Amino acid sequence: MARERRPDWWPVARWELLRIVRRPDFILSVVLTPLIAIGMSVGMGALTKGRTHTVAVARVDSAGVVTARGDSALPPLKGIRWLDPGDAAGDTTALAAAVRDKRFEAALVLPASLGGDEPEVHLVTRRDGAFWTRALEPHVAEQRLRERAAAFGLSAAQVTSLGTEPRWRRHVSILETRGDRRGARLVTLVILMLMVTVLLTSISYLMVGISGEKTARVTEVVVSAVSPQAWMDGKILAFTAIGLIVGIVWAGSLLMIAGPMSFALPGSIDASCLLVTLLYATLGLLLYNAFIAALMASAQNMQTASRWQGSFVMLPFLPLAFLGALIDAPDAPWLVVVSHIPFFSPVMLPARMALSAVPAWELALGIVVLAASFWLMRLVAGRVFRTGMLMYGKDMTLPEIIRWARVK
Repeated sequence: MARERRPDWWPVARWELLRIVRRPDFILSVVLTPLIAIGMSVGMGALTKGRTHTVAVARVDSAGVVTARGDSALPPLKGIRWLDPGDAAGDTTALAAAVRDKRFEAALVLPASLGGDEPEVHLVTRRDGAFWTRALEPHVAEQRLRERAAAFGLSAAQVTSLGTEPRWRRHVSILETRGDRRGARLVTLVILMLMVTVLLTSISYLMVGISGEKTARVTEVVVSAVSPQAWMDGKILAFTAIGLIVGIVWAGSLLMIAGPMSFALPGSIDASCLLVTLLYATLGLLLYNAFIAALMASAQNMQTASRWQGSFVMLPFLPLAFLGALIDAPDAPWLVVVSHIPFFSPVMLPARMALSAVPAWELALGIVVLAASFWLMRLVAGRVFRTGMLMYGKDMTLPEIIRWARVK
């Protein structure tokens, strides 16, 4: 049986892929950096989990007499251990000195009764803005509510009922929204940033590779062995695979970090959503890589490309300009139209899908349009390469690119 012949683009794609994934800088940025981030996240979580902070607390009346200290001054608070400030009780200067000497991490001076009209509370800390101290204010406020209510003769049950909130039943009239809205917004932002990062990484490697080959003048040898279209197809597929590797590694790292942080995905994010996002990311990478390959084939090198070809590298950033409108009204008519533009759909449609604002027919239409756009762009890249990669001494202008792209 005759051996099956491989596609013409396969040797090009294999060579490009192996060349990049073996580079030390690629290994460092794609593999080691996420591992370091995960290690730091897990390590910080282990260090801070279950830690108890020490706070000296005392109650002082208007005459300066200490009426309560330590555990007797405030009810228990998770993560906080109340201490007796000793002789420093009521003297904020002495308490500040004790905090500086690390006898305790912070100190609270409360009035003898929090139920008064305008009670004054003093908090002494070593540094301003310590995150863990934010739990002290609501805890003291709750105790003030209890003491003030008791002064008016209210029972404990009546005090508890004061903080009872009404039950909300949400009715969505257009699209069913599942899961936590805040979580969906966060996932939307992560999808946007992750896909933009993947696109920029992929096209950056592609730009450096093509410009380096043209500067070294090896393309004459290449086109004698491989057709221009096969050469472009191989590069596009290889750098798309590189982008997917970056995306999968970083997305997996984020999920591993989210576990220790107890972050749960919203209900609108499931396996089918992630698969559709991966499909859009793949098609988007193919389209962008084909587009950038065509532009770089028309330039002499990276320096001359920055005149006007390089400005198109900013295209992946443009969907971020719609972030506010995307989160507030993802099903707005103008956003529906913009999200189906091929250069925007790989980022915007998965983001809208995370917000449960994309019906199935829109996703199908976006995939068809994106796939057709890529197929057309890869043909353009091959035709521009056929002429542009063998031109030296000048860059193509945009009218020349359009004219040569139409030549079969």
